[in-house]
Amino acid sequence: MINEDNPDIIWGALGAPKQEMFMARLKPYLKRGIMFGYGAIFNFNAGVGKVKRAPRWMLALRLEWLHRALEQPKKNIPRYWNFIKSLPRLIRNERRYVRTLAGK
Repeated sequence: MINEDNPDIIWGALGAPKQEMFMARLKPYLKRGIMFGYGAIFNFNAGVGKVKRAPRWMLALRLEWLHRALEQPKKNIPRYWNFIKSLPRLIRNERRYVRTLAGK
């Protein structure tokens, strides 16, 4: 059905990691379009959902992730920890990729 609409942009707002898994599974079937995962941003802007935005001072310091971790620790702390554990591998792979591009 998505291909029938021939989209340029496909918005995902399922929340992590569901939206990332969904988009990864969907990608091979798409003929065109670019996907963006926005998580809970639509809920924040509409004022619906369980999670409230961080105070302005936390937003200014880019600490919304910390606010969300403290608001829903059982959900977010394990998720953040899994991401932090994967950072060294992601950085290493990115450096290899950049070196490969530079060598071409």
